[in-house]
Amino acid sequence: MVSEIMEEFEDGLSKSPQICFIIAGDIVYNMAHDVPRPERSTGRLVMGSDIDLIVVVDDNLPDAYIHKLDKLIYQKKYRMLIDPVIKEEVDYKIKRLGLIRDQARFDNFKHMVAIKILQEGLLLYGSKPLYDTVKTIIQENGLSEKLDELGRLAGVFRNKAEEFILENILDKAKIKELHLFYSAEEFEEFE
Repeated sequence: MVSEIMEEFEDGLSKSPQICFIIAGDIVYNMAHDVPRPERSTGRLVMGSDIDLIVVVDDNLPDAYIHKLDKLIYQKKYRMLIDPVIKEEVDYKIKRLGLIRDQARFDNFKHMVAIKILQEGLLLYGSKPLYDTVKTIIQENGLSEKLDELGRLAGVFRNKAEEFILENILDKAKIKELHLFYSAEEFEEFE
């Protein structure tokens, strides 16, 4: 999918722009599955895990090229979703390096989620130096360590929540109040 997009995108360009595709989500953790689930935008059932892509572009890439890239990805995403054989959901975000630097301030929950996704992501296609720059931004800001600590604290919270649930201490209202089973922010990152 990505190589087809880039082949069409680069057609007519004098040089390859600085772009990299980072794959994230279930696939990175070898947790991809084929259990049917509703796709958020259409409500239709799709088979299993979606594909989460972050497309990182250099700050100097003109807006017109970003719009062209977005259009190509969206068209491919739509075709993959409606193809009765594939029915694959692709979620993606296109980000300039400047946005990633801004998110690396790690000053709100949405930025934390965005950085977590980037930190876990693997290079799928494109510029290795650009991918390395993303990883360097994360490292230079000490974000891997901060994410590790947040993960540790989440584990403590999860263990306590499991205790409460197993001991039947929580009612439905309390479970909802504590947001034990979902995170809207993770969904919002790819909207």
